[in-house]
Amino acid sequence: MIEYAKAVVDGRPSFHVTVVNQVSPYCDCHGENDAAVVPDIGIFASFDPVAIDKACIDAVNGAPVIKTSIISERERTTGDWFTDIHPSTDWRGQIRHATGIGLGNESYELITVS
Repeated sequence: MIEYAKAVVDGRPSFHVTVVNQVSPYCDCHGENDAAVVPDIGIFASFDPVAIDKACIDAVNGAPVIKTSIISERERTTGDWFTDIHPSTDWRGQIRHATGIGLGNESYELITVS
């Protein structure tokens, strides 16, 4: 997926918007999906697709868990909810690979607009 994303934006101006709401414990395509695990966080925008992904991940991991969600029953052992929910999946690999092939940079400056 990273290579496809790079092919789309490589050498072209691009602007990325991500809406972080109704964050579910599994991909939305799963039939057994559950209710949101953290409160709605907001909208992120960036010229850098890797930075926006990293900012969204950090925001979700920094958000309080919804007490009635599936992750409220789990112990936070790794420091991030994505790994605690899916211990066999390493989301960091995507960020490293995207940075490695020049898709973007995981560093970002978060500017809050009210």
